[in-house]
Amino acid sequence: MEPVAAGDAKARAVIKVDGAEVESDLVIGADGIRSALRQAMHPQHPGLRGTGSVSWRCVVPADGLTLVAAETWGSGLRLSILPMPGGKVHFSALAKLGGRRTSEDGPGPLFGRWHDPIPQLLERSTREHMFFDRIEELVRPIDSFYDNRVVLVGDAAHPMTPNVGSANLALEDAVELAYAVAQAQSWSELQAGLATYDQSRRPRTSRLSTMSRWMGRFAELSSPIAVAARNSGIWLGGFLPEAVSRRSMDAMVQWSPPAIG
Repeated sequence: MEPVAAGDAKARAVIKVDGAEVESDLVIGADGIRSALRQAMHPQHPGLRGTGSVSWRCVVPADGLTLVAAETWGSGLRLSILPMPGGKVHFSALAKLGGRRTSEDGPGPLFGRWHDPIPQLLERSTREHMFFDRIEELVRPIDSFYDNRVVLVGDAAHPMTPNVGSANLALEDAVELAYAVAQAQSWSELQAGLATYDQSRRPRTSRLSTMSRWMGRFAELSSPIAVAARNSGIWLGGFLPEAVSRRSMDAMVQWSPPAIG
């Protein structure tokens, strides 16, 4: 795919795919973390940076296993378990590189001796079904999610570390964008709708990107003293009233869709 011509008040946007040109009143860029549309819209932006962490993700059969959704933290290591419908379970293993030997060979050497059911999950995984990624994020948030008739959503707009449910943010983007432009009948109405979307989404995603970065650093602490202090703090936090504990999650979960009607 080649970068899109963003259009303007008099011309529709034009996107080229496999040599063919397609015109549209609005192009929605959902082309992921390495978005060509984001690069075309913000050519001077420094782009992505590595965080020093990697992840392995896989979906395996859950037969015979007793599972709950959970995440286990170690020293520069963490692994999350998410049971799925249909007798499947998803696991995600993350490792801070440092001097640790990691590769696409798999997470077994790092997590294979952890508590049950982690060894069983790893045994059921296969290399051809394993997704390996080096965790990256934007160096800094982009200045705008739209340009004329082109707008970005999801990882194309705000790639971040996977610590605050960033996939859910893409769903929020979709809902708010649809609401903002659904009634647009003119250029001015389209621009007003895109501005509303931009002004709503950029502050929230920027805030959560920062939160996700710091949550990742906290979870992936590796020095013995730092890990001991972290674990003690989490243990003590278990004695806090539920309302206090839940308040720390408000920034992530307190979102409501636009009122319709």
